[in-house]
Amino acid sequence: MDIHEVDCIAVLRTDGGQEHITHIGHIQNNWRLTKESVIARIESGTDFFYIQAKPGGRRIDICVERPNNGTARLCAPLSGKQNDALRRLPQCAAACVLIH
Repeated sequence: MDIHEVDCIAVLRTDGGQEHITHIGHIQNNWRLTKESVIARIESGTDFFYIQAKPGGRRIDICVERPNNGTARLCAPLSGKQNDALRRLPQCAAACVLIH
């Protein structure tokens, strides 16, 4: 199993003001993956993704959840609130290369 630290996200903002995470990545390592690719990797057990809360801080595991409508989304629970840890990450840099 490959283990990946995540330190950035890319979001799509809808006309209604909602934000949807479309990619996650790592700025210093210059990569990003689509949400769909990450979900497939987590569910197949080939890859594991996490956020390091701060240097030396606790690790927050990224998971997949499927709310009532069945659409899969990424989550990183922080103090019982879904997606807080992911949403706090900065935007991925334009230089982050999309990998498959």
